Amino acid sequence: MRIDPRLIKKEHKNENKIEYQENISWVFYVEYFQNLNYSNLSSKDNEKLVKNITNKLKNKKIKRDIALIGDNFTLKVDGMGLIAGSGYPHNIAKIKESLQLGLSFDYTTGYPIIPASSIKGVISHILNDKNKKDYKEYILKELKIDENRLKEDFKNTIFLDAEIIVGGFDDEFITPHSKITKNPVPIKFLKIKKGSKFLFQFIFKTNFIDKNKKLNLFQTLIKDFGIGAKTNTGYGYFS
Repeated sequence: MRIDPRLIKKEHKNENKIEYQENISWVFYVEYFQNLNYSNLSSKDNEKLVKNITNKLKNKKIKRDIALIGDNFTLKVDGMGLIAGSGYPHNIAKIKESLQLGLSFDYTTGYPIIPASSIKGVISHILNDKNKKDYKEYILKELKIDENRLKEDFKNTIFLDAEIIVGGFDDEFITPHSKITKNPVPIKFLKIKKGSKFLFQFIFKTNFIDKNKKLNLFQTLIKDFGIGAKTNTGYGYFS
């Protein structure tokens, strides 16, 4: 039997119980656009529809169990919150206060994620950025990590998507100034709110460096430099 794509299956640990709950990704990327009046985008009805969906998403409270696959650590979203997936399209500029930035969701579960490619990209950039050479030398010395051995291990590390364990959403505005002489046009977006927790997982195929040292290093780099969009204005930081 085909399962409704609007729903995801939720199994309860230690209980002979299965239930279905609403797929958050479906709400954000499909339901959000389904009933809009595209012949008159600026209508008040459209404005009301997008506000209702935004409020529906803000009321979602996430709490879930995740199967552990590799070595891992958990971090809590800090600062201004987290923007992950802002490059995905989600904009209808003519509808007042519509959400303008995308979010990353896991295709299967419908829950928000930080893509593995983003995590690997941030860590790799910090370790290879010439402008961060002094920081890299300091942190590797502090954690007693040999750089050449780390490079070998890094090539043999599988990065997994970071998955949300507990948390929810909030909406916010940013006001980019394209020109000094013009008033900024506010951009509304949905973010992962402060206090949400993510599980970061890695599969180490070699361990020239002790895996706990590598976990400590990755955790430190993510905490110190953040991840996702707008880290320069306080988003994407963890504690």
